[in-house]
This record gives sequence, C-alpha cells and structure tokens, in this order.
Amino acid sequence: MKIEKRKINGYDTYIHKTNKYTSIHLRFLFEMPYTKENIYKYDLLESYQIHANQKYKTRKKMSERKMELYAPTHGFGNYYRGEKMFVEASFSFYDPELIGDDYLKEAFEFVRDLLYFPNFEGGHLEQQELARCKANMIAQIEDELMNFRSKAQQSFTEHLYPGSYKLIDRISSKKEIEDLLNSFSDQDLIDAHRDLLDNRLVGAIIMGNIKEEYLKWIEELFKFEHVASMDRDFKEVIPVDPNIKAFEHVVDPDYKESVVNAVYTYETKSLKEKMAYRAIVNMLGSSGMLMHKTLRDEQGIVYTASASYSKTLDIFIMSAIIDAKNLDKALEGFDMVLKKLDKKTIEELLVKIKEEVDLAVYVFDESKWNVFFEFYDVAFGLNEPKEMREEAIKSLTVEDIEVALSKMKRVTVHFYEGAKK
Repeated sequence: MKIEKRKINGYDTYIHKTNKYTSIHLRFLFEMPYTKENIYKYDLLESYQIHANQKYKTRKKMSERKMELYAPTHGFGNYYRGEKMFVEASFSFYDPELIGDDYLKEAFEFVRDLLYFPNFEGGHLEQQELARCKANMIAQIEDELMNFRSKAQQSFTEHLYPGSYKLIDRISSKKEIEDLLNSFSDQDLIDAHRDLLDNRLVGAIIMGNIKEEYLKWIEELFKFEHVASMDRDFKEVIPVDPNIKAFEHVVDPDYKESVVNAVYTYETKSLKEKMAYRAIVNMLGSSGMLMHKTLRDEQGIVYTASASYSKTLDIFIMSAIIDAKNLDKALEGFDMVLKKLDKKTIEELLVKIKEEVDLAVYVFDESKWNVFFEFYDVAFGLNEPKEMREEAIKSLTVEDIEVALSKMKRVTVHFYEGAKK
C-alpha cells in the first residue's frame, strides 16, 4: 500500500490511489481535548448537522439532493486513542467511472455544505431538529443504562481504570444526560463548531480511484475559512413542539444472563512480549476456539465467552456471559482452557496464527476500513504501525508463549449478576 502525502491548503492530506474499491472516500480528522463535556457536546453537534443545514432546510430536501448525487454516505463521530479524542467527518461516494457520471465535484460541494454550514441562522440552532437530536441521544443512553451487559462493562471499567480518563465520559443516569445536553446553549454549539473547523484540523484522508482533478476540487472547496462570514446575530428562539418523539426501544424484562470477567496480570518489556498475549487471545478465540470448545461445547455453561488483553495495562481478561448459578463452573472452565495450551497445541496454533497474519497483510490492503486505521496509526502517529505488530507475532516461538503463560496470575474476578426471571 503506497500512501502519498501532500499539503492541501496548509493541512496534511494522505492519499491512497487505488481502483480496488467502488467508492471514493474522503475523511477529515480533528483533535479535541478529551473531556466529558466535549464528548457529548460534539455528539450533539454532529447529530444536529447531519440533518440541519442552511442550504437544505428540510430533511426531505436533503434526502432528495442525496439521491441526485447517488446517495453518498456521510457521518460524524468521536473516537478515542489513549487520552486523545478525535472528531471524524467521513464521506463516501460511488466512483464516477463506475456509474458513468462525472458528478463528484457536486458531491464534494454537498459535503462542503454539510461540514461548513449547519443551520445556525440568526445565531440559533433549528430548535425542532435540536430537540429531536437530544431526544434520540437520551433514548439511546437510557437503553444502554438499562442493558445489563452495558452495566457490567461500566462496572468492570471502573474496576480496571479507577480515577483514570476512561471514566470521565461515563453517564450514570437519564437525568445526568438530560441535564448535560440541556446545559449546552446554542452559542456553545456554534462556538464548538467554529473551534473545530478553525483550530482543530489534524489532516485529511482521501482514497479510491483518485484523479488529480479531485484533489484540485478539494483544494478549492475545503479551505476551512468560512466561519467569519457566518450569520451570528442572535434572534428570538423558536419554541419546541412538545409532541416531538424520539425512536422507541423495547426492553426485555426476562434477562437472566450474568457477566464474569477474570483478570490476570503479567509483566512485559517489549512489543514482542506483548504480542505473545495477543497470540494467546487468538488461541483462545478466533484461531483455536478453545474457550468456545471448552466452556460451551464441552461444559455447556456459557452463552458466549471471549478473551482480550490490554497492551497498556499488561492485563489479560477472560470473559463469559453465563447463568449466575454457573459462576464457579465458569471459573473452573477458565483454568481448563489455559491448561489445554500444551506444547503441541501451541505449536499447531502458532502456525495457524502466523498464516493468518500473512493473510491479514493482504486483506489489510484490500479493506478500506483497515486502511483507514493504518492511516491514523501511521499518518497521525497514534500507535505503533501495524507492520511492527505483525512482525512481532511472526517472530514468536512456542517457548515465548509458554513463558507468557507462566507469567499470568489471576488477581481479580469481577462478577455482575444480571436480572433473573
């Protein structure tokens, strides 16, 4: 995979020219301070600007224009790497050569309008759309708060990361999210949008069957100099229709599953040692299916089971969703699973894992989603390049895995009992 780096309007643009995909993909990445307020403020702003635009006054008009442009996909979202928070604006369009219509400049203009000109007319947001966005966010979070698996994960995260940045974005109640969303004034959201586009751009990614004229259009349209000309004079707020409704969700009252997480610690000094635990995760999961074969097929005591590891905390986690009465059996099953990693099994599974790594290199270059992640890792320096992790896995020996297993010590069992019939 060859990545070309250019400066367009002063910002770094990473370009992958390939005709392997049916789509042209354009993404802008913005780095923000990681705070609870920012997480939900930008979630709300992102939800709002998908549907509320100065040029396309109604959802119907926006939908009609999207259909004229062969339904480009677009979205805004937050994600986190360590203690960094990123806001991503992503857009995808059918390759004009594929559909026989040189429409892409118009599609880029549509993207420019979405990104630059949310409906802030008169210094206010469109209140009906803002209320709809808030209602949907509240309903989604309320659904998560009522889901026992989400409760278990939140409790487990609090245990693993006490007092850390990973807890500051936790919402504990419907009232908390309502109060937080309602605390954002129209001016707060307008200022957040201005700060995002004026000060926070990290860079851009474009990939697909890219022609030079596409890059010229990006240079012409995406200068991020629009904010000074926007209408910011405050006028009377339009009242909200009290009958506006969010989507409805259904809660199953008969949950009986519970969650158990067994936490193991170990020590590592190198990337290779860390990747030994990555290999063990694969042995217990997708490559060897040892957890599934032992806990589900042989013992019949779990609904699902999985393993994971934390590269930063040096912990290994074995998890299962079970009926509460099977807690002790599940823990015994975890021990049984690890004992199955004898020399012969490790040797056989290491061969498979290394073959999968070789395959992943090919798939990586074929999959636009994996390419995006690699762009972020390499272009923006967010993590070790994927190739380093792959080479570390390829160098692992049976002895490396045996040493890694010998270091593992179970330190905590975290159990969350779900609702019963």
